[in-house]
Amino acid sequence: MGPEGSKTTVREMEVGEGGRLALTVNVPGGPTVDISGVYREVAGPGRLVHTWLVSGDEVETLVSFELHPGGAGTRLEFTNTGFADSEDRGQNEGGWKHQLDRLTAGLG
Repeated sequence: MGPEGSKTTVREMEVGEGGRLALTVNVPGGPTVDISGVYREVAGPGRLVHTWLVSGDEVETLVSFELHPGGAGTRLEFTNTGFADSEDRGQNEGGWKHQLDRLTAGLG
């Protein structure tokens, strides 16, 4: 996670409804960011929903990943909702886009 060269440490990952998620992202030449959340829904291999709270933020958002098989591949539907304002949403949008681009490149 994070910009190129970042190191992510998984501090806690209890995948299951009510389980906790805790990450630390060390950005080279930048901040150390702690992220936490709680798994709200784990529905087989096709749907995962959890909260997302970045240290220093006041608002916890909701993140969902849904996999939709079809044709020669699988489509990922990603949503992140509950932002305080459009500025916060825009900052997160850039970060998630970067992560999804990295995922696409890794799978390509």
